[in-house]
Amino acid sequence: MKYRRCALYLKPVDSADEGFKMKKLHDYADTNGLIITVTLYGEQDFLDCREDFDIIITTETILLPIADIEIIKVL
Repeated sequence: MKYRRCALYLKPVDSADEGFKMKKLHDYADTNGLIITVTLYGEQDFLDCREDFDIIITTETILLPIADIEIIKVL
């Protein structure tokens, strides 16, 4: 299995919701052989990030144009 680096992207609304979303994303990453390198909590975190990753997994809709990065929305 080829491992790929990914970023988690969350927009926390409340702590209970954030915990549920975080678990869902971690489960998805584990199931699909993704290595989580960073967690981003907003568009500015993404723009400031210096980590390398190939994929963003999220439960949110991302409105930023992102070149060469796959975005997976986990429902």
